[in-house]
Amino acid sequence: MRLGGNCGGIPVIGLTATPPLVGLVSATPSPTLTLTLTPSLTPTTPPAPVATLNFTASPNFGSTALTSGFHPDPFTQGITSGGSVNVSYLGGGCTGFATSAPDFSITYTSGAFTLLRFYFVGNGDTTMIINTPNANYVCADDSFGTRNPAIDFNNPSSGRYDIWIGSFSSGTSINGTLNVTESPNNRP
Repeated sequence: MRLGGNCGGIPVIGLTATPPLVGLVSATPSPTLTLTLTPSLTPTTPPAPVATLNFTASPNFGSTALTSGFHPDPFTQGITSGGSVNVSYLGGGCTGFATSAPDFSITYTSGAFTLLRFYFVGNGDTTMIINTPNANYVCADDSFGTRNPAIDFNNPSSGRYDIWIGSFSSGTSINGTLNVTESPNNRP
């Protein structure tokens, strides 16, 4: 038995599919073959949220109001540094690890004094981050030749100053004192 016929009249169709595409082949009564490709969906996990500073949270160690010429000068508040937020996301040389909530908040009313200085004195390497009344973050690490941070505001604005005391190294907590002064002689 011999099989044969006009093989030249049959169209040649090449089908290729590249993963992750899935092919669906359907035949029609004509000699045409249709190929429909559907993309394969791969589930993805959204990235974990990055912890950030939250100036709207209640301060860890409280808050106060100070008016220019306040006494005693310096105003002091005990604080323990550190937390899980890596503040380097702020840029501008910000370093250290702090809590999401501010450590302390001060509502300041400006007056005759042209300097408002915040500084922290602790028994280890600490950093400081302040959210100013103008909603700008200012950071400091080592100041005045020490491992303690200080931030000066010349001709300070009235308003709320949110202060975070960070630990330079992750996982460390450092006890110390936040100082707020209008005297250039007070420093870490």
